[in-house]
Amino acid sequence: MVHHTVAIVHQNPSYVIFLNLTDTASVSNCKIACNFNLPVFPSANPPKFCRWIPPDSIFLKPNSDASLVKGQGSLGGLIRNHLGEVFGMFSINTDPEPIHQLELEAIFHGTQLVRHLNLLNLWLESDSSHAVNIIKGSQKCPWQKLATLARIRSNLSDLEAWKISHVWREANSAADILSKHDYFCKGEAIAPNFRSPSLVEALASDSSGSLYIRL
Repeated sequence: MVHHTVAIVHQNPSYVIFLNLTDTASVSNCKIACNFNLPVFPSANPPKFCRWIPPDSIFLKPNSDASLVKGQGSLGGLIRNHLGEVFGMFSINTDPEPIHQLELEAIFHGTQLVRHLNLLNLWLESDSSHAVNIIKGSQKCPWQKLATLARIRSNLSDLEAWKISHVWREANSAADILSKHDYFCKGEAIAPNFRSPSLVEALASDSSGSLYIRL
């Protein structure tokens, strides 16, 4: 007998309710899940949940991401406060490189935007654990990016306080959208009021504390 778990994901980020169905994925069980629009997962491999965590009120949070599609590299990111309000964004086309190297470039451009906005207290996030560990000093930087790492550290040295952490890609969707879309206003500084439908949806979802499923 295969156990399945139905997960009810509430908009309130403080709790999630699970229902266990001790049966195979029968027609009746699938119908129950479908009627309530509930995802079903094998209990041996339960889902993980994540969300965009707003910074403390004294901090601003730059999220960054990179993509490599059809031989074209691109970078994107944005800076938000504890209310989810956008202070700045960037979206840049760049030369193709290995993706973990592009992720470092995305973080660098995020710190450049920080300098441009004269911000002082930051919590940086990236969905590349490799890039995060390089900046923390727990992983070796590829020689091709030593200069980029030096520029990142130089920008961070001007701040009063900063920290960096890894975020699951599902909770980094706003930065991902900015990295992948070829906006007509693509550049190192995009007006904070610029929006696309997908970006509006991602920002609203993050600000409301929505939970994202990570399989």
